Amino acid sequence: MKLRNQIIRMICFSIIGVAASLLMVVRSFTESDITGFALFISGIVVPFILLGYAIRVCSGNTQVWLALTNVVFIIASVTVFLFSETLCNTFGCPRYDYGSFIWRPLYATVTILMCIGSVLVTIAIARLRKTEEVVHTPNLNPVPASAPIPAPAPVQGETISPSATLPSTQPDA
Repeated sequence: MKLRNQIIRMICFSIIGVAASLLMVVRSFTESDITGFALFISGIVVPFILLGYAIRVCSGNTQVWLALTNVVFIIASVTVFLFSETLCNTFGCPRYDYGSFIWRPLYATVTILMCIGSVLVTIAIARLRKTEEVVHTPNLNPVPASAPIPAPAPVQGETISPSATLPSTQPDA
């Protein structure tokens, strides 16, 4: 039950982060330029959350690969922030009249890519979580179905002859 609660919590945090990032991207094209904050949320905050959950709820190789994927998202986001002028020059982003680049298209594109990556990693974590989740249900039928039926216990005062047999459980041929 604890593992299921962690998965639900992780999915909720991921959905909130992705939705907030996308809303900020949409708002940045209508009012103020806040795509940098959107990229920070989708490319750094959400992958850190997913990194923690991948380490906590996944096992084996799955844990390593999901954690490395989130680290790659974080490094890619930091790289975009550090080398945004070079990237804008490379991809031909528009400039303001005074010569500075308009970062909005670059940040918006990378934010949307990070949101898609975060959604895919969230789905992977939810599907590849540990299978050792303990279900506390008692074993109501401990005897396998193929086991022979035991002879009934004699009632007090009654004897069972050795020649008495139980009805056969084998199908007639």
